[in-house]
Amino acid sequence: MIEKRTKLIIVPGHASFKEDVTLPLSAKVDDDSLWALQSFQAGEPGFYIKHIKKGLELTDEDSLLMFSGGRTRAASGKFWSEAKTYSEIAKLLSTKAPHAVLEEYARDSYQNLDYSLREFKSITGAMPTKVFVVGWAFKADRYQFHAQTLGIPMQNFEYIGVNNPIESELAGALKGELVTLEAFKATPLGNEGVLLEKRLQRDPWGDGEPQDY
Repeated sequence: MIEKRTKLIIVPGHASFKEDVTLPLSAKVDDDSLWALQSFQAGEPGFYIKHIKKGLELTDEDSLLMFSGGRTRAASGKFWSEAKTYSEIAKLLSTKAPHAVLEEYARDSYQNLDYSLREFKSITGAMPTKVFVVGWAFKADRYQFHAQTLGIPMQNFEYIGVNNPIESELAGALKGELVTLEAFKATPLGNEGVLLEKRLQRDPWGDGEPQDY
């Protein structure tokens, strides 16, 4: 039973399908033309799919797989959140996917972790005994910091970095990551300044914060 699961596996979203993508999905889900991408994300969907695959590989009868990410792109319409996009791709890849849970409010990495923990507790009645986050390798330090901010014992948290962007894009990604990490160190909850501005920009449909936690 899903209520009895004790481990949480989070796969944070990075983008979502365009509004005109319909179900059932075709096999070519890594095609950029299907995704509402920012310019620096060109060619990245195949990397996201590897994050999804890793999350599926880690899932067992004791764990709850959660895809996290809100409706962050106007071009995606109201149907395709990042979590919904990843979940539908997962259904193409594995029979484990129908048991996955969606967290559809997060608009940055702190909320990916925070809201997923809250959703897990709302489902199971308890906090997870072990938390795994699966994603970009270069974001490991940031998620370790979020885990500390949220009071997760380090022995109960593991960040699994699956891959990095292509070599020509990696230097820029690392530079941007340092800036973002410093911003979170200054504002750990991400609710002020540039981090808050980014959240607001990533809420084109006015979804706001989840009300059920």
